[in-house]
Amino acid sequence: MCFQMDLFKEGKLVRSILEIERELMINEGKKLQLEKIHPTADGLIFALIDELLGHRMGDIPYDDKSFRCKTTNNYEEWYRTS
Repeated sequence: MCFQMDLFKEGKLVRSILEIERELMINEGKKLQLEKIHPTADGLIFALIDELLGHRMGDIPYDDKSFRCKTTNNYEEWYRTS
């Protein structure tokens, strides 16, 4: 399996990991605190998603819906993309 994680803050890359078959191919930037608990790329990715959501991703019911939104000042543009 292959996992890649690129973390940006304020538009700047702060951490990049590429792991292929558990071999670390790319390891750039300062390690995150979460990496002490989740040392593999897949574990780290899921932990970051959980942190972003504010709860475990695995606890989301399968029939829940997600939405993709974008901000705009133009109501007409928003209406066409909805």
